[in-house]
Amino acid sequence: MDISWKTILTDTYDILWKMIIRPPRSQYSVSELGPVKFRLGTGAYERKDFELRNERGQQLQCSHFMPLEAPNARPVKRPCVVYLHGNCSSRLEASDTLQVLLPRGITVFSLDLSGSGHSEGEYISLGHYEERDLRVVVQHLRNSGLVSAVGLWGRSMGAATTVLRAADDHLLAGCVIDSAFSSLRMVCEELVNGVIVTVPDFLLKMALDMVRGEIQTRAGFDIEELNPVRYSACAKCPALFAVARDDDFILPHHTQKLHNVWGGPKRLVTFGGGHNGARPHWFLEQAALFLDERLRHASGMPPPEPLVTTGVDEDRPPPLPWDGAHEDVPEMLPPPPPSPEKLSAKAAHAQEPPILPPEPVRPKRALGQLSRTTATPEAIRATKLISMGFSEDMAVEAAERYANVEAAVEWIMKQSMHVLQESAQTLGRVELRAPTRASGGSPLKGNGLQTERPLDRPTWSASESAPRSSSSRPPQADDVAVDGLVAQLVDLGFSPSKAHEAARRNSTVEGSVDWLLTQR
Repeated sequence: MDISWKTILTDTYDILWKMIIRPPRSQYSVSELGPVKFRLGTGAYERKDFELRNERGQQLQCSHFMPLEAPNARPVKRPCVVYLHGNCSSRLEASDTLQVLLPRGITVFSLDLSGSGHSEGEYISLGHYEERDLRVVVQHLRNSGLVSAVGLWGRSMGAATTVLRAADDHLLAGCVIDSAFSSLRMVCEELVNGVIVTVPDFLLKMALDMVRGEIQTRAGFDIEELNPVRYSACAKCPALFAVARDDDFILPHHTQKLHNVWGGPKRLVTFGGGHNGARPHWFLEQAALFLDERLRHASGMPPPEPLVTTGVDEDRPPPLPWDGAHEDVPEMLPPPPPSPEKLSAKAAHAQEPPILPPEPVRPKRALGQLSRTTATPEAIRATKLISMGFSEDMAVEAAERYANVEAAVEWIMKQSMHVLQESAQTLGRVELRAPTRASGGSPLKGNGLQTERPLDRPTWSASESAPRSSSSRPPQADDVAVDGLVAQLVDLGFSPSKAHEAARRNSTVEGSVDWLLTQR
């Protein structure tokens, strides 16, 4: 029995609404976030996990990464970056940013947005409710007494959320916007059409209207109103836009549109790797430097040290200075990379700007192609088909093939069913997953200030000798424990003499580290 076009239409919209508001949920354990206390380089840091409640009363699982302070130390205000994950992801996604932000003195706040990861919520909304979650987070940070300025770093859904929040919050220091969409409906249309088939306009409209109604019923928001490009011009803070040139999920023209109308200073960088690929390290470094500059400026701090890089990366555009001015900064869209010097308003107007791959345009056959006069039978049939709601290109082709309107309609419906079936199969093969992390996992693994590690005897460097006990008695159990504690502290970067003194005063690694921090 042949499958009806209504059945295929239902299958298509069923796949599509689930892709939008209920993609695979990120499953992870808290241990994957890494140790609560850890080292990066010479710095000691800690992660504080807690919950916030959003405006809908849902609990949001949050983590704030910051320098490890002595127990009685006075709170210090530091700049903070809030990282916002993509639609199939979670706060784990922020792990790559820790290595480039924490050593700069910037704390990192990450969370599972509502409907994602361990946070409450049945559905995601690709920015609609996530922007309200972000509003709660930013308000919490500003009221905490621990944050001097706030910046945002979002990817995919998190990037769209960033655009929406920046349009309303002009106190933000800066934003990194990686692979945002400009219009949710446009993304839906592009997903349905894909790269293999083109769904007739009337069926596409029917499918999207069904999706729209389903999402409104289930998740309580309208996909027609989720258009970050409408709000981009209202944003005032500097923004670093980024997109993969080969992104075939959210096409690069979305980022181009958002960048073009952004209301503050802006820059655009591109790289390879697709929508969910690991971001190149040079981009992570450049994004961290950009946020460092903007957060320091907002906090009244001196500018950061120049970015030091090693090696040559042909895909890497040169860094450009930011001076807080409100004219546009030249786009960085290799090849070739633009000049580091700012363009004057006149030059910028006269020069043809580089662009990303253009928005796909569907070829259409014009009604006028049938005949130089509009009174031919083919033209009359095509006009009737168009008045019935069929697209002009399909109406023209059907009118050429068949001598009566009824046969033409039957042909269009059969063709549309075949195309829609292909589209449903294509959608069903789309892989929805969290982005690949550049670190391949938690960058903190193995760097924790953990007390569970084996009590190995210390290994001393050639330049320092191990402290020795004056007694020649055989080692006792307490001596072995002290030596094991000293070994752990030395592994964490403390000198053997200081490690030995701390081990004499404390029985745990955490207590020893806290004591050592008070001695600085």
